[in-house]
Formats: sequence, C-alpha cells, structure tokens
Amino acid sequence: MVEFFDIKNHKQYSSEKIGIEVIKTNSEFVVTGNYNTFFQIFKGEISTLIALIKNRVKIKCDKAKALKLEKPIGKLNKCLREIETEY
Repeated sequence: MVEFFDIKNHKQYSSEKIGIEVIKTNSEFVVTGNYNTFFQIFKGEISTLIALIKNRVKIKCDKAKALKLEKPIGKLNKCLREIETEY
C-alpha cells in the first residue's frame, strides 16, 4: 500500500482506494524508499538530504523545487519526532 498526501488540500489517500497510477500521474512529487529508510529519517538518525544523496530515497519531480523544500520538511520531521510513536 502507498499513501499519498495532498498538502495543499490537507487530504490523505490510499493507493488501495484510488490506485497507484493515479497517485503517480497526479502528484507533483513522488518519493519512494523502503520502510527502514523512512524510519531512520523520522527518528532523526539520517537527514532527508543525506537519504537523497545516498539514493536511499528516490524523488520523481523537479529537483530544484525539491531541494527548496528540504529545510521545511526537516523542520516538520523534527516536530513530528516529539510525538510519541510506536513503529
């Protein structure tokens, strides 16, 4: 299953409901990676930029636009780390 987050409209969709191809064709950014990589990013063990550089996550989008979002996403991840979560 793949999750799609529409940040502009504050909605979340599941690939089970709308299909993975709809997500891929209608998305400005498609970020893929394995669970362990995202776990390490969310826990603060690696940064999103390092994950990108080391090809641990792949992004299908305008790379310049993605790099501009690295700082805000890093701040969001830092805030999310404060929430107690079980993985």
